Amino acid sequence: MGKNSSSSDIGLRVSQIRRERKLSQEDVAIKLGMSRSNFSQFESGIIGLSTSNLSKIAEILNTSVDYLVNGGSKGETTESLIDRLQAQLNSYVEREKQFLTIIQTLTEKVGKLEGVLMPEAVATGAKVIALGRSLSSHPMRKAA
Repeated sequence: MGKNSSSSDIGLRVSQIRRERKLSQEDVAIKLGMSRSNFSQFESGIIGLSTSNLSKIAEILNTSVDYLVNGGSKGETTESLIDRLQAQLNSYVEREKQFLTIIQTLTEKVGKLEGVLMPEAVATGAKVIALGRSLSSHPMRKAA
């Protein structure tokens, strides 16, 4: 659907999602503070709704205003987007902890082998350790 969706297009999408969510017109109308009759007229495309009511409907139906107005993908709600991003951040932090554990183990092993290994190998190990330390102080880590 295009950006010039009519009231009937929006009403149809609202009706479809409302049914998927197993909500009655009465349920949604009460949450909006309007009569079931007015809400029914909105779903039928007879009347339009204010932007604030459209935003409330999107929240009630756990969808985005963009989907209601433009169609296409149902999109992510702000809450689900925050949850998804938090999960990704947690995954990043966990991988970082694993990486730092590996770097610490390498640091200990290089320290023990310093006298035995050739100077080039020690220098390479030191570079890997320095890289690990610089990654641990990366700005993204501080955001976590």
